[in-house]
Amino acid sequence: MTKLGRPRQWDQHFDAMRQMYVDDLKSRGEIARQFGTSVQTVTRTLQRGGIEFGDRPRDPNIGRTPEQQAAINAKISQAKKGVLHKDRRTPETRYCEHCGTAYDYLPGKNGERYCSRACRVAVMAQEKQAGVKAEYELEPRRCRCGASIPYEYRHTRQFCSPGCRLQYGAKRQKEPDKYITFSCQRPECGKEVTRLRGYSPNQRYCSNECSAKHNRTRKFYGVEGLEIVFESSYECLFWALCALWKIPIERADRDQAIEVNGNGWYCPDFWLPDLDLWVEVKGFEDDDDRDRYAAWRTDDRHLLVIRREELHELRQQATGGLAVMTMKAMERNQAYWPEKLGSRS
Repeated sequence: MTKLGRPRQWDQHFDAMRQMYVDDLKSRGEIARQFGTSVQTVTRTLQRGGIEFGDRPRDPNIGRTPEQQAAINAKISQAKKGVLHKDRRTPETRYCEHCGTAYDYLPGKNGERYCSRACRVAVMAQEKQAGVKAEYELEPRRCRCGASIPYEYRHTRQFCSPGCRLQYGAKRQKEPDKYITFSCQRPECGKEVTRLRGYSPNQRYCSNECSAKHNRTRKFYGVEGLEIVFESSYECLFWALCALWKIPIERADRDQAIEVNGNGWYCPDFWLPDLDLWVEVKGFEDDDDRDRYAAWRTDDRHLLVIRREELHELRQQATGGLAVMTMKAMERNQAYWPEKLGSRS
């Protein structure tokens, strides 16, 4: 079955190519140049026609006149002499255009102007710097007075002279576009603050203190067997110390809270009925807390504020008393288990 389709483009030139290759003894490269195609295309066209390729000894002087062949032979001879023998060119003495040093120049080189590569690189750097300076002179950096700042000081100076620095530098004003004004989002504060725009893009509070008070997460503690919830570990410690020392203690009734300056309500943490004393356990204290204490204290209400340091002292005293009591009990009962307590004594 014969494959049908469009005939190949170069098959129509097969007869002409065969005649040039077989009869005229032309190479495939010459045929390709004449037809304006590639050597591979000529090769495939001849192979499809059944032409076999092989080595064909040719005389390279075919088509040349005796005068052309003599000129070619002379060039080949001169080239061989230049390789086999020392270069007979006479060097010239030239002077470097950069440093003025004398150097030997062989005729035929592409216009050497410098004695070394270092001089050539130095001249190229100078030319580049001159171009940058010329570009800067077209649009120079200017002082506030309108004068241009010299090229040598374009990166280090803002003013053209000491007089301009004294005149304009001391009166430099803030740029309003770089600042932002907002109000503190803590309801009790509401202070208006002006800060740099990039200082904190999402800032909502005037200080860390307001942020902590508005966003703090409170922890609550419960004791098994007691229907009481403590708001801090310090309250748990004070309740335990009172229980250890047999001091009656009650949780303050929140219904007795008072309003303070219209900003909230306040009531102490505990009530000691035997001592007729209200107790506030405070780990960290600020001015707002002191205002609450002052509002609560009256002639009939006595408030005791126990701070963190005082709680630690009470805890150490209680721990020391327990340790002494435990050692005495161990000495008293040593006769019951001497094999266990002998190594501790």
